[in-house]
Amino acid sequence: MSQEGESFLRLDELVSKGQTPAKPNFPEEREREQEQEQEQDQEQEQEQDREQNSEQEQEQEREQEQEQEQEQEEEQEQDKEQEQEQELEQE
Repeated sequence: MSQEGESFLRLDELVSKGQTPAKPNFPEEREREQEQEQEQDQEQEQEQDREQNSEQEQEQEREQEQEQEQEQEEEQEQDKEQEQEQELEQE
């Protein structure tokens, strides 16, 4: 049996016993893993940023709505005052 075949057999034995061989110690592998982890971290951060932004946007929208309501109420009051003035002038 070739050496490769034997190492596969050994690997199968280890896996079947619930053991996994140590990670290969290749610098390229480690670099790739680190890059993937960094990418995942960045994606999580971006997701959190998006959530915070949407919360801030919702808060701003609420404030704008309140301001608009106040403006409308003020306009209505001004309209009432103008109507009263007109009524006074007509009398």
